[in-house]
Amino acid sequence: MSGLLPCYLFRVGPVLELGLLGPFEVRIDHGAPVALGGVRQRALLAVLGLHANQVVSTDRLIDELWGEHPPSTAVHTVQVFVSRLRGALGPAGERLLTRPPGYVLELGADEIDAARCKRLYDGGRSMLDAGDAAGADALLHEAQALWRGPPLADFTYEPFAQATIPRLEELRLNCREETIEAELALGRHAEVVSELESLVREQPLRERPRGQLMLALYRSGRQAEALEAFQQARRMLVDELALDPSPALQELEQRILRQDPSLDAPMADAGIAQIPSVGDRPPAPEPPATTEGVGPATPLPKTVTVLVARLELAVRADPEVARTRISIRRAEAEQIIGRHGGTVVSRLGGEVIGVYGLRATREDDALWALRSAQELLSRVAKLGAAEPGALVARAFVDTGEVVREASGDLSGEPISTALELVHAISESEILLSEATRRVASDAIQVESALGGSAWRLLGFVADARKPERSRALGSCVTQVI
Repeated sequence: MSGLLPCYLFRVGPVLELGLLGPFEVRIDHGAPVALGGVRQRALLAVLGLHANQVVSTDRLIDELWGEHPPSTAVHTVQVFVSRLRGALGPAGERLLTRPPGYVLELGADEIDAARCKRLYDGGRSMLDAGDAAGADALLHEAQALWRGPPLADFTYEPFAQATIPRLEELRLNCREETIEAELALGRHAEVVSELESLVREQPLRERPRGQLMLALYRSGRQAEALEAFQQARRMLVDELALDPSPALQELEQRILRQDPSLDAPMADAGIAQIPSVGDRPPAPEPPATTEGVGPATPLPKTVTVLVARLELAVRADPEVARTRISIRRAEAEQIIGRHGGTVVSRLGGEVIGVYGLRATREDDALWALRSAQELLSRVAKLGAAEPGALVARAFVDTGEVVREASGDLSGEPISTALELVHAISESEILLSEATRRVASDAIQVESALGGSAWRLLGFVADARKPERSRALGSCVTQVI
């Protein structure tokens, strides 16, 4: 979830609160929502908020507000919008600054509800991993209470919101799943059954809530229903994806069949019990290494190859239909990445981020990432031929250094570059960076793209042997040459 929102400043003065977790709204000093004017004027402030403390050029604002057909008066209109917004914000209007070549909105820590939600979510996960289920439950419920509806609900179809909305939707789902995890750890299995049944209906392809439902039913003395929940999951995955349930879900079924004592509900006074890990829960963050008298160790950079695949409908459709279709293909993308030795580090809306070389850097990581992208796009194209206009895909691959933070999040230029440039790619294309081209040059055919800033994958060299996962370089690789 890193990169959800930009960094914020700590400052004094009127509190300026931006609400993204529902219809877009602004409050000053916890008061009533501020009247912000028309749709485009509101959208301008939302764009600046999504890039808080960063200068957003006037040209970009015009593109975000009007797309390819702005009015001839667009520059003047932006100036008018900014002036009106400053007036509407009153004393907090001084936060909206003119900074060539555009404007910047200064925001302090926690002044966007989504950033506050992410902080509470991270804190809840950390407490749960540390064994404090009650503390985690309190933080996670506080995070969920921030939601007022679908994220940026009044900008659902605006281009500027398309990258943010799925990330926020994923954050909301993660909050719900982690809250249920805390409830199960506190022995409230009977209370969460109905919530889990609802979540499974909403997200039929997510395995984690299905595993949680099986566990909650079993602990409630409903073993037969727990096993039937597994069979429903199997039928769904086989029918939709031609895949079996994950090994973790199959193992949970076997433990229920043999009535494994480790599945028993925790005692009321026993604190947190070890809950079986099922589905797509991110791994618990590793504690930072320490040396006595020195403090936390500095995270070390690691050379990896990053694949960002983007899936979207070729034509506008009902949001629920779109979400279901994309979810099915996203699950396929995750299977492909995993089968080719990659690690899925994010699955947000129509985007999937896979990292190759996270555990051990190998000289063929880049080639495996490119083969993964080719297989995914071929699969989507084949399905599109049978169902025209259903779904399109594009992918960008970059190679370079990333840093794994103490929280488990990854950051680095390859991730940010791939996330940015995947939006500039035409459908059914695979582009790659110069760094990736150099690593895989002997095995691929490419041509220049994006004005020379990237390369387009044309195919693989016919006589190039397939990459072998056994040739590990280890952690000694620190630079792509």
